[in-house]
Amino acid sequence: MTPLCHLAEKYGTDKFSKHRYTQIYFELIGARAASVWHVLEIGIKRGASLRMWEEFFPRAAILGIDSKHKNLITEGRIRSAWGDQSRPSTLVAAVEGAGPFDLIVDDGSHAAWHQTTAMVTLIHYLAPGGVYVIEDVKHGPNDQPETIVAQVPAEFESRMVLTTAEWDSGLLVIQRR
Repeated sequence: MTPLCHLAEKYGTDKFSKHRYTQIYFELIGARAASVWHVLEIGIKRGASLRMWEEFFPRAAILGIDSKHKNLITEGRIRSAWGDQSRPSTLVAAVEGAGPFDLIVDDGSHAAWHQTTAMVTLIHYLAPGGVYVIEDVKHGPNDQPETIVAQVPAEFESRMVLTTAEWDSGLLVIQRR
């Protein structure tokens, strides 16, 4: 178990318990945790992931976006803003004045068209060397990750990572070339 896995357990996020994503995150960005300055996560729910990121990245400002006002939180280095993944203007308004982001995580609605809309809208807010991860990418007959990948701009590379055999445990990892 990585230090990030331990934090995921501590805060009760399913990024470790159900999906096994924290190992991948640790491989992607763990070695440079101390030099991460800005993290964005779409989807707040109870705030467990935001708290995990805040403790793991000791210098980072953490921004959460959610479409439910009741989920918005502000504590420590965590700030949040309202935004709707289906409406690019709300995403842009939510990140205004923040970033560029070293890590962007989409753990929002999990609908492929929302994931695509958010990625197309926010990918250019990614810092050089930054990582954009779309969680819970479905890899079944009706939700092909290729529909999202087709919209990834040419200056980025992408790859799918399946962490379990579950149909919704895919990560789409996007990085600048």
